[in-house]
Amino acid sequence: MRVILEIPEKQEGLYLPAELLEEAGLFQEEISYTIEEGRILLESAEDYERRVLEERWKKGREDRLLCCLPEDAVRLFCSMGITPQTIREAMEKGAIDLEGCV
Repeated sequence: MRVILEIPEKQEGLYLPAELLEEAGLFQEEISYTIEEGRILLESAEDYERRVLEERWKKGREDRLLCCLPEDAVRLFCSMGITPQTIREAMEKGAIDLEGCV
């Protein structure tokens, strides 16, 4: 048996219709997919959100305020789902004070 899938391509890139995912036993509420380097990466939505947050924190470490945070604090904020922008805003308002920072 040969199956040919025609996946419509939107202007911003490849799109996988919900019906196609559901036929494969994957439900959009439970998974997230990324299309990169000629492959489709499927992962749980929770794993995807955690990975994106970790990447945002890595980039955030280059920020003049966030670079002063101890690594333990960054891990704690990341594990709690708190974004670097939220912490940065709190630091700017004086809600988080780090002695000797900037």
